[in-house]
Amino acid sequence: MCGIASSIRDWELMVAYSAKAKSDPSLDPFVFTSANLLEAKLMGETGLVHISDQMTKLVDNAIGRDYAILPLITARTRKAHNRYVRKSELWERLYMALFGGVALVGPMLIMVLYEHQLTSILTVSICVFVFALLMAIFSTGGSETVLAAVAAYAAVLVVFVGTST
Repeated sequence: MCGIASSIRDWELMVAYSAKAKSDPSLDPFVFTSANLLEAKLMGETGLVHISDQMTKLVDNAIGRDYAILPLITARTRKAHNRYVRKSELWERLYMALFGGVALVGPMLIMVLYEHQLTSILTVSICVFVFALLMAIFSTGGSETVLAAVAAYAAVLVVFVGTST
């Protein structure tokens, strides 16, 4: 248990340094940096940093010379990963908002435009079934989570049916 708490503290320390550093990698001790050409080449070969093909040729040509042509090569793997995670979470939230809006507004529009009890019951039944199927396929939660989401969705539609008839 102590290892988990230590890992969380370490992660929080890394995030704090990353926030302080902003765009200056020299202030973040957890970011790989090098002004040495051999180190830069090794970091590129091991995958710690991404070096373009043109930059690799320059590094290969400059090794063994007295001058450095690269002022600083920086690996921003953690920052890039965090940026990727934030962007993917944003897109996931947007997709879920769109899906939720269509899943709720669509059946309600059908039930308002075609005011018949059979239409309302069929619309609710079909939409709840499709919603349950999509939740089972795409949800990362357990079976309890899927059941709770489907029950909440069905309750909203049933309440709409009850108030509209």
